[in-house]
Amino acid sequence: MTPVNIKRVVLAGLLAGVVYNVGGITIATILDLEAAFTRFGWGPTAAAAFIHLGIRFGLGIVSVYLYAAIRPRFGPGPTTALRAAGLIWLTAYVPGTLVLMELGLFTGSATAIELAWGLVEAGLATTLGAWAYREAPPL
Repeated sequence: MTPVNIKRVVLAGLLAGVVYNVGGITIATILDLEAAFTRFGWGPTAAAAFIHLGIRFGLGIVSVYLYAAIRPRFGPGPTTALRAAGLIWLTAYVPGTLVLMELGLFTGSATAIELAWGLVEAGLATTLGAWAYREAPPL
């Protein structure tokens, strides 16, 4: 079995991170998260924006790494990428969104929108990253 090509994981993961970041900015605008945070006296800061962008690029790298890790068992391609995306959604999006709902930042409908959006976003990001990923050449 060939090892995971870490260089390609990072490059493809950054590409997936672009999708995660564009999706995050879009859904934040749709759900007007700035107003939600302002209700609690939390204003947006440049530091928080950079941290959020970094986390989403990191999520792209983790998504592609997970795809590369399960690829030998499930085979290359979009089906395997969607399996990896489902795991990312289940372990990152669902708990994070439910915490925001518990804090009162999301209503029931906003929670449903965020969860559906996250599933599509993770699927697109991971599939694009999987498309860009290549195994390391054999030794």
